[in-house]
Amino acid sequence: MQSYEVYVCLISAQATPNLVPILNMNPRPKTVLLMVTEAMTKQAAYFQEVLKTQGIHNVHQIALSDSYDLDSIKNQTMDLLDQQNLLDQWDKVAVNITGGTKLMSLATYLVFDGLGGKCFYFTEQNQWIELKSGASEAVVLKKFPIESLLIVQGFRVIHDSKYNTSKPLNKPELTEELVKFQKYSQAISELNYELSQTKSQTQLAYSSDKFTGYSPLMELIDLFVLHGVLSHEGNTIKFLSVDELKFAKGGWFEEHIYSVVKSLPGIQDVAMGMQIDNSTTKQTDGTNELDVVFTYNNRLHVIECKTVNYQSAHNKGEDKKELDRLVALKQSGGSAAKALFASYKKLDSDVRARAKDKNIEIIEQNDLNGLKARLKTWIGIQDPVPAPRPEVDEPTS
Repeated sequence: MQSYEVYVCLISAQATPNLVPILNMNPRPKTVLLMVTEAMTKQAAYFQEVLKTQGIHNVHQIALSDSYDLDSIKNQTMDLLDQQNLLDQWDKVAVNITGGTKLMSLATYLVFDGLGGKCFYFTEQNQWIELKSGASEAVVLKKFPIESLLIVQGFRVIHDSKYNTSKPLNKPELTEELVKFQKYSQAISELNYELSQTKSQTQLAYSSDKFTGYSPLMELIDLFVLHGVLSHEGNTIKFLSVDELKFAKGGWFEEHIYSVVKSLPGIQDVAMGMQIDNSTTKQTDGTNELDVVFTYNNRLHVIECKTVNYQSAHNKGEDKKELDRLVALKQSGGSAAKALFASYKKLDSDVRARAKDKNIEIIEQNDLNGLKARLKTWIGIQDPVPAPRPEVDEPTS
């Protein structure tokens, strides 16, 4: 993809069509000009913040007085070009007319095209099209930082040590066994319940009469002991650290899904347990954790991972709350964002129906043995078509 010294774009709620071409240019533009309406002031600020993280500091916002007045937009655009001394430097300028209102796009195109400038459009299929010639090329970033995509939507990734992104314990044999063999299902629910009896998030030792004798729960505890998650003596279990405690509380399920996603081809970036502050958005408030989040094909994908038994009396209705939170996060992530609710347990039919209505994918208990295939289908990853075998001439007798 050709690079340009100056990049002009029209700011709108959907930032990806403006951001991807910039991130794909090497070298990056020296100057970026943002054409902004009053309604898009916040979005422009988010966009400018992302550009700073990419080393682009020469960014100017041009406030448009009326996004539906064709002549006004054309006049303001001409003034912008004159101020930036660009009227005779068209070989250095790329104009992305994908964003903004239809009139903004039309007015900008009429001005730049009339002066001999190059106007581009970025499609939902990631095609970067030069409008006059019709030339196009696919633009899918090899690396699309999750943080950039979150910041441009108004989120702040929390880097405080208290909220560090989770690091996998790297116990694939253990997580695979827990997912593959449903015999641990009830024991996992029992352990979750025992560990939830304290509000402390850092308590490492737990005592209970259930931690003795022979039972499915004790079989699970023995398995955790074998893999170095905890120690067991008498009626007390003790975790080696807070990381192992989080793992036992359901982090193992997040880790399993994270490892499967990470193994898939074409993943641009992936993280587990990412903490974000979304108080600047209107959809949700405060701090949230993204269990598994990744970018693929220039789109944000969020997976909520739960091992909770929502059928039990003390968890009744919690699945609906979790689903509503995921819906809000998906809406805040832009129209192209995708979301999936992964449950180790079976979900109620009304939760599945609500998820379908909100375009949230569901993977639950009976789907887990085919998890990789289900994830590939949801993400849109297609297996490569094998090359046809060459024909071999039959020997003549």
